[in-house]
Amino acid sequence: MNQELDCYGRPPSFIKDERVWVPCVKMHATVIEQMMCYDYPEYFWGNVKVMFDDGVPGTCNSWQLVKLDEHS
Repeated sequence: MNQELDCYGRPPSFIKDERVWVPCVKMHATVIEQMMCYDYPEYFWGNVKVMFDDGVPGTCNSWQLVKLDEHS
């Protein structure tokens, strides 16, 4: 299993240090890492570990996150 790509040949959707908005908690956060998930026979990019701006770490579903541009 290649940790850089999922079984579909895709890289992670969220990259370390990328800024995101988490609408369900109405907070900004910084991506720590996106985790690889395995559900036989597939492996794919799943949940994302983040550090919220208040200093609390958390894990979010990738579909919950909104990428911010550099000017946000």
